[in-house]
Amino acid sequence: MVSHMALPTGLPPVRTLLAPVKAVGWIGVDLFFVLSGFLVAGLLFREQARLGTVRIGRFLVRRGFKIYPSYYVFLTASFVAGWFPRGRPDRTQVAVFVTFLQNYSQQKPAPWSHLWSVAVEEHFYLLLALAVAWWFQRHTTLPSWRQAMRAWLLAAVSVLLLRVASAQPVFAGGRWMEADTNFLLRTHFRLDSLLVGVALAYVYQRDPTRWAAWAARRWSLGLGGLLLLVPAMLYPFGHLVMTTVGVTCTYLGFAALFVFALGTQSAGHHTSRIERGLAFVGAHSYAIYLWHSTVRDWVAHMLPSAAPSDAVWAARTAAYMVGAVVIGIGMSRLIELPMLRLRDHWFPSRSEATPAAS
Repeated sequence: MVSHMALPTGLPPVRTLLAPVKAVGWIGVDLFFVLSGFLVAGLLFREQARLGTVRIGRFLVRRGFKIYPSYYVFLTASFVAGWFPRGRPDRTQVAVFVTFLQNYSQQKPAPWSHLWSVAVEEHFYLLLALAVAWWFQRHTTLPSWRQAMRAWLLAAVSVLLLRVASAQPVFAGGRWMEADTNFLLRTHFRLDSLLVGVALAYVYQRDPTRWAAWAARRWSLGLGGLLLLVPAMLYPFGHLVMTTVGVTCTYLGFAALFVFALGTQSAGHHTSRIERGLAFVGAHSYAIYLWHSTVRDWVAHMLPSAAPSDAVWAARTAAYMVGAVVIGIGMSRLIELPMLRLRDHWFPSRSEATPAAS
């Protein structure tokens, strides 16, 4: 959300504080991908461990109840109301977003442009389901540790090589930059971020001894994770380093930090009130993500100013941040959570008791 907001024209201390956060805000999506890979693959791994089988159709239906209602309500509401600062999308653009192909389109009208990550997520669900179905047609158990890690390493290297091969470097401003960063929005260039989460879920669910050994080294992993995030702090998003190996460093850094966080929790860390509050917001984060850009545009429309004063900027920013969270939670309670309760009634989870937010 900070990455998508405007910086103040004045207030040098505030600008100095927020500018680095805005510059690196794009890496949050890789954290989201790592977490999503872990959580979603974990559902399938727990189901297989508990019942010995995996029902792919039920898995996809349950994913659909999670993603589709809130997504299509947002698309419909914004289209009918005409909340498009640069013009309403045409039929082709609407069709692209309805079918989750927007991350392969060059035209991404605001406030829909951020939905490219939802398309990546949807493609991941389908590919994961197909991969699991293909595997269990030939085997009765999950792959061994060696097989799983070889598959992950092959995928990670392949996606990295795809990014390197697709890069279009130009020398500008004394540095090598990427001519067009849109290619990084496409699923086959970002699957490695999700697959590292799948690999973590495999170890967490299927190899507790190995996971315990990782958790015992959590402080080293935490430090290593922070170091892997350093390139994102040194280079801008469009730098050639970041559009190639930088993405790999970023998701590996978040993977290491995730092991640190979960290992610390397992070691008896007391959950604070702040953490519980953040978890509450996180449970509604999908709806907040869907609506935050629209709230930002609403606020800009209600508080218009070509060159906003410091007071106007502060009012805009506070209204954007608070409004996005409040409206997101409201839409989550109105649409997402009732649909999840309906899903759990009609299509109960086969993988132990899982939170509705998953």
